[in-house]
Amino acid sequence: MDQANALRNLVKSNINLNSVDYFEESDIIETETVIITPEADSIIKAYAQIKRLNQERLTDKFRIIIENSQSEKERDEVFKRLKTTAERFLNVEILESLPKPKK
Repeated sequence: MDQANALRNLVKSNINLNSVDYFEESDIIETETVIITPEADSIIKAYAQIKRLNQERLTDKFRIIIENSQSEKERDEVFKRLKTTAERFLNVEILESLPKPKK
């Protein structure tokens, strides 16, 4: 499977949620934290940001926060697709799916 097909598979769900696609540096073992929603646009932007951070800063470890998911199952599916695709094509490590921080 090529990278384009993998990206199409990555965003199979077509959920209309607001995209939250900002990124912040984490103090936890030199990782980057990427915050996304299950929306296809947000997942694609996250993948691109992971790729850019890996290339520019040699960062290869990322933590993912998935906000606005309809269920734990949906969150887990989005995480699994992003993890599988990023690790396969970008040679990075996606460490875990963190729950949304409580306000």
